[in-house]
Amino acid sequence: MNENIIPNVQSVPTPEKEQRIEHIPTKEEVLKIFKQLIGNKKYKELEKKEDREGLCLWDIEIEMEDGKTEYSFRRKLVANKKLPSLRIDVVFYDTEGGACGGHSVAKYDEEKKEWKITP
Repeated sequence: MNENIIPNVQSVPTPEKEQRIEHIPTKEEVLKIFKQLIGNKKYKELEKKEDREGLCLWDIEIEMEDGKTEYSFRRKLVANKKLPSLRIDVVFYDTEGGACGGHSVAKYDEEKKEWKITP
């Protein structure tokens, strides 16, 4: 079994108020957003997973002078419409590996069918 595929995620019953996201981004689409965020910096892939629908998790890391920066793509079911189901978050780590901040850096707008880089 391929360790990068999450087994049968769809077998878990979901409450009626949860909705499946409509758009399933490709690896190329997520990589394009990562490249917009990191520019020409080299990155290390920490983890990448797919389920039967496609890419559902991708974490990359950038080495910085004062630590490292980790970008994380996630795709999931969302019961609360206020939280975007497709997003990329960033976490900053100091030189000792301690997390020292983070926030959302990109969200997919299902209505407009486009990614938005967030401040």
